Amino acid sequence: MRATSWRRTLSTAAAATLAASVAGCSEDPQSTSGPLPPPKSHFATTTRQVGVPFTDGFETIVIPDGVTRLRLLSVEAVGDPDLELIGWKIADDRRRFGSIQFMPWPPRDDLLAPESIVDGPGYSVRVTPELRESGLELLLGMRPTSTGYLERRGLRLTYEADGERHRVFFDAGLYVCAEPDPVPQARTSECPDPQDVGREPHMGPG
Repeated sequence: MRATSWRRTLSTAAAATLAASVAGCSEDPQSTSGPLPPPKSHFATTTRQVGVPFTDGFETIVIPDGVTRLRLLSVEAVGDPDLELIGWKIADDRRRFGSIQFMPWPPRDDLLAPESIVDGPGYSVRVTPELRESGLELLLGMRPTSTGYLERRGLRLTYEADGERHRVFFDAGLYVCAEPDPVPQARTSECPDPQDVGREPHMGPG
């Protein structure tokens, strides 16, 4: 997968905190049910201009053995309301690269075959061996609407696997330094880690 080196994976201690937070959470248990596995906890940082949307394309939906048909219903961003999820698409097994972390919105990149990009809501597919091997790349349109240090704690994906509805939480943090002026490409990686500004990466739903 093509991803910048500052995508961070949370530590073993953080994973233990995540388990405790999930155990004590009062959410509908469907939020973590079903066959789709959540990824290992991780987060990224980036600097962006207020009001300018961008694509976060790091997340991949892994389809395990036993699932023969998959339908994606919705994706919700959990975190600061000033970091909006304005839309989402899917890159299927026709894409030329496993995962591309950041790009403009709507998504476009030389390594994404245009025919591989399809609308996300309602996407339905019979799972082939090729799709099971490649997975589906989530292309998330994100837009900061105020200046400051904005946090997306994770994502909730609602889907149907072989006709049964489930929800899964992706502990996929995104921390955005939102600035009022245009941000050169060379500066998009300058946003500090949350610990460096007195925050801890949020772990788990809720």
